[in-house]
Amino acid sequence: MRRIPVFLPFLLFVLLTLARGVAQITTDVSGFRHVAIEAPGAANEFVIPQVSTDLSAWQSLAPIPVDGDAMLRFTDFGSLGAPRRFYRGIFPPSAGEYLVYERRAPDGSSVVLRCRLDGTGEKCLTPGRYPRVSPNGRWVLFSRNGTGPSFHYGASLYFIDLTAPEPAQACGYTATFVFNNTFSEEIVNFAWENNNLNFVLDCGGRIYRTSRSGGPRIAYFADSNCIEAMPAFRPDGGALVFAHRQPSQLTTRIPGQAKQTLTANGLGDSWPQWSPDGTRVLFCDGNTDLTRTDLGHDLVLVDPATGARSPLTQLTEPGDGFPHGGVWSLNGLWIYAAGTVDGIRGLWRVPVTGGEPQYVTIVSPFDSAPGVSSAPVAFVGAVTP
Repeated sequence: MRRIPVFLPFLLFVLLTLARGVAQITTDVSGFRHVAIEAPGAANEFVIPQVSTDLSAWQSLAPIPVDGDAMLRFTDFGSLGAPRRFYRGIFPPSAGEYLVYERRAPDGSSVVLRCRLDGTGEKCLTPGRYPRVSPNGRWVLFSRNGTGPSFHYGASLYFIDLTAPEPAQACGYTATFVFNNTFSEEIVNFAWENNNLNFVLDCGGRIYRTSRSGGPRIAYFADSNCIEAMPAFRPDGGALVFAHRQPSQLTTRIPGQAKQTLTANGLGDSWPQWSPDGTRVLFCDGNTDLTRTDLGHDLVLVDPATGARSPLTQLTEPGDGFPHGGVWSLNGLWIYAAGTVDGIRGLWRVPVTGGEPQYVTIVSPFDSAPGVSSAPVAFVGAVTP
């Protein structure tokens, strides 16, 4: 008589439980398999003891639809490596993921913060602007001391380590100085490489490469033309997308290869960000004032393979807009952005399938920095595990 593999009873239990839609909330325990089912208004998590290092059985759970409108997420813990996620359907993203963003007061003072995607658990990390998070979710790179309309001129760069012990004081993470803007040039933004060590930045209209361990800046492209800004790497570490500020258009490029134009001239396209699967680029349009970087209007997607543009928003009220574009949720189904819609300024999310922007209320914001804690969200830099 053939023996039944030891993991099959657990697998059968999960499948039957999913069919019944029963919730069993558990905690994360190293050495266990967690299968989470998330649907609108529900979060059901099932723990299965680790019985094999063969992941194929657990990966086979991924295609199972749950009520036709949900996600199946599989996660490895402990020594088994980084999380693995499988998604199905359209649904609000997991509240276990975080947004990293900036609040900015009218006097220009600003802080970098983090909260869950549902707006809960806001924590102030450090004074700073324009945060970007490394691919592994550990390092937050940001700027300080900039001047000018968007605080880019003369800005220097710092980073913090989110795995460091949480400080007792709000906004108290220790910042490490990493890039000195010697000639007070304009630094608009920056992007991490996949190794979580090196990053690129635009400085004075050129894109440079440097490292959080220090060292000189090195031109990323040998033939830069001093009009490049707002770089972002494709998730596989390949092509870099960036904005050409004169003329205002988006371009992708790999070092040693020719530029590939993504969008037409003169539409004010800026602040590009690759989708998690590397097939689309998110950006904002309408920033046609070449002296500014904070005048983006609608959120738009472009397909690099075809050049087809797909507007996500169509704002009509005066003063509305998403001045710095937005960022993708980890599942690629939502965009999070700081902006103004119908005169309401703050944090918004927009489904990539289109539809009305949804305001995200930050619950119980921190209150230890008067003036900044009540300031609206000015920039969203990342969604991170």
